[in-house]
Parts: sequence; structure tokens; C-alpha cells
Amino acid sequence: MEENRDYEAEVAELMDFAPELEGGTLPDSVIEAAAEGKSLKEAYSAFRENKEEILRQNEAARQRAPVGGVSGSGGIVSREVDDFLRGLCEEY
Repeated sequence: MEENRDYEAEVAELMDFAPELEGGTLPDSVIEAAAEGKSLKEAYSAFRENKEEILRQNEAARQRAPVGGVSGSGGIVSREVDDFLRGLCEEY
């Protein structure tokens, strides 16, 4: 770890790059990358790119999925059986 690293300047650069972080906490992967020598901006940029790639992969998988979600009927739309049909189908 660098002894004379200017964290104030790095934080200011990061806040200019990603103002949505103000008041929040950094993800663990960003802190770990910074501890290994990357600048905070580089580390957060890599985190953001990775997150966007995961979101793209999830969206692609969602579009390939045969069903849109879990439902009681497995995606099949069922109609209520009216009393007349129920009466015709009853066994004697």
C-alpha cells in the first residue's frame, strides 16, 4: 500500500465521476481493488462495468426463458367453468 497516496484527491475525482455515491458506501470489491493499488475511480469504473454486464446477461437470459414468471397455472390462462357446463360434466 502506498504511503503517500492522496485519498482526498481520489475521493474528489470519484465524486465527480459518480456523484450518486455521495453519502453512500463503496462496494467491497471497490475497496479491495483500491487496497491493491487501483485508484478509487478505476476501481468503481470496473465495478460499474461488471454490474452492467451482469444486468445485460440477466436481461438476455430473461428474454430466452420459456416462461415469464411463476404462476399457479404455469402461464396457462384458465377460465372459470360456468354452472351449466359443470352440470353437464358431472358423473351420475
